[in-house]
Amino acid sequence: MSTLLKDKYSVAFYEGFLNSLEQVGFGLDKKRFFDLLMDPQWKEKSLKERMYHTTMVWRSLFNGTIENQAETIVILTKYLKTIHSTEYSLEYLFLADFISTYLLEQPELAITTIETVTTFTSCEFAIRPFLIRYPGQFEKQMMSWSMHTNEHLKRLASEGIRPRLPWGEVLRAYVKDPSVIFPILDNLTNDPSEYVRRSVSNNINDISKTHPALVLDWCNAKKSSKKEVQQLIKHGLRTLLKQGNSKALAIIGIKPDTSIQVKSFEIQQNQIPFDGELQFTIEIQNTGTTDKSVRVEYKLFFKRLNKEFGEKVFQITSQNMSANSSLSITRKYSFKPITTRTYYPGEHFISLIVNGEEQERIGFMLNDTI
Repeated sequence: MSTLLKDKYSVAFYEGFLNSLEQVGFGLDKKRFFDLLMDPQWKEKSLKERMYHTTMVWRSLFNGTIENQAETIVILTKYLKTIHSTEYSLEYLFLADFISTYLLEQPELAITTIETVTTFTSCEFAIRPFLIRYPGQFEKQMMSWSMHTNEHLKRLASEGIRPRLPWGEVLRAYVKDPSVIFPILDNLTNDPSEYVRRSVSNNINDISKTHPALVLDWCNAKKSSKKEVQQLIKHGLRTLLKQGNSKALAIIGIKPDTSIQVKSFEIQQNQIPFDGELQFTIEIQNTGTTDKSVRVEYKLFFKRLNKEFGEKVFQITSQNMSANSSLSITRKYSFKPITTRTYYPGEHFISLIVNGEEQERIGFMLNDTI
């Protein structure tokens, strides 16, 4: 069985889709649908291409106006929620594709359609062309949704306006000036839904990459004794924390302290084979007479083809250490091939970062063979 996401668009899925259309009174010619859908290019199409192609085929076979099909989508979505809950929500993203493709000239109709569709399959991608085309109207709409009772609409208010949403179109106006986003996030910071708060964290993290000072000010203002808000802020500051930003560290309660000391940091071997593991041990002491907050990370320096190094920080732990206590940690990093990184033989380095302060690098060799 294929594990590719695009292969979720299977014959069985589309048969279920067509059967659901029949159940709500909008059946299609099934043979014609499959003939058009699974054309000679189908196997090569990516996930997003298959979504868009599904939208095109359905529209070409629908006997009615754009307005009629938008109404059909609302009816279909309500039915799908009764039989699938959130199952198949990824596959049905083509419902949102229809909105951004065919309703861009009808923003009011798009809003009412989105309000139903996003409760079953997210419209975080579909909303972005509307924010670009009608910024004033849709900024107000996002603000309105941030005060809605439905968690899916509240999440859309944050997720849809993220400046750099993965897979989504970059919202360059908000990359340049994110000030309009903060009042929306203000309404969601204390939301009871982790699903919503997680989106707020991701939005804040997006903004921090270009406007760290604004994010630091916002997080300072939002500091709370509530565990949920503390987690939101910490996750939203993750990029700045990995950079060792002292202000970000201070917001989560971590400051330079000479009583936190690295007693040892050792790698188990300095010759690592491809497919092998780098193992290392750490011992940290709190020599003080009071409990201390400690954040421990490690940074890997990956050799690149052009002989420069790429860097990536990995968090190990963030916790309180009791007075006069020690913390022993053993970790490993696997050099098994992954699709997101290419490894090259030669000298690599690892360093330890404790409370934002980087320790001395340790070198090791990654070899083709041992």
